[in-house]
Amino acid sequence: MYRGENAEAHRVFREVTREHPEATAAWEGAVDSRPDDEAVRRSLALDLEDRVNALGATSPSSVPLRCLILRLEPDLAVRERKLYTLVNEAKDFAGWPRAALADVFARRGNPHAALNAYKQATKDSPSLASAWRGLAYTLLETGRPQPAIAAYERYLRTRPNDPEALYNLAYILVRWERRPRDARPYLERALNIREKDPAILVNLGSVCLLLPEPDVAAATRCLTGAAAYAPEDPDVHYNLGILYADHLNDPRRATHHFKRYLAHGGTERTRVLEWITELGGGPRP
Repeated sequence: MYRGENAEAHRVFREVTREHPEATAAWEGAVDSRPDDEAVRRSLALDLEDRVNALGATSPSSVPLRCLILRLEPDLAVRERKLYTLVNEAKDFAGWPRAALADVFARRGNPHAALNAYKQATKDSPSLASAWRGLAYTLLETGRPQPAIAAYERYLRTRPNDPEALYNLAYILVRWERRPRDARPYLERALNIREKDPAILVNLGSVCLLLPEPDVAAATRCLTGAAAYAPEDPDVHYNLGILYADHLNDPRRATHHFKRYLAHGGTERTRVLEWITELGGGPRP
């Protein structure tokens, strides 16, 4: 039992973490970056250990930080063993070590075990963002895009500015749900965070063209912007070819971009050569 100011500090941390488990989000972000430099990892682990010691090394409220320390452990067997111990000790914070265990399973190439662990983590700690993120990604990886939508939406309630999650959710909505109108706001949010990301620009441009009433002006801005940032990306030129051929009635520019698509290694060679011929830009293959 903790006494005096130390007891009050533990009580406050316990309540804050229970209500807002992402109180450690800054530390989690540093760990998620997976620094390659051993000295950086060691320094980060030492900083986290200092905070664990301040809370009390065996305190349940120190579990989130202890999980982050273990995520820096390169030996997966050591990490797994210690995380199982933490699951038994964690009580109110069991979602943290379960989510970290799911990460271990995923890294070992066992997505189905990871999926079960992420699901349990979201039950143990329903407001733990990292558990929802892992669940969403693993659902998508294992061919379950529809339930991944709800998991991404739940994750984005806590982490609304994660561009990769926004991008992935939009991808699912377009690829499997045929809902470009619903996908567009997520890509626009992602683009506000990463203004020069060619992949986001290309996909937002494509979504604008898939709308019941295509937004050609927005698509043009996105795709020409993507070409400025990634002039050798074949996907950029593929989509620009479609834009100019199907929406702007400019066969000369469409042909130019289709040829650049091929020059930069585009794989849809037969189809694109046929389009070039139809546009009057070359002999039939």
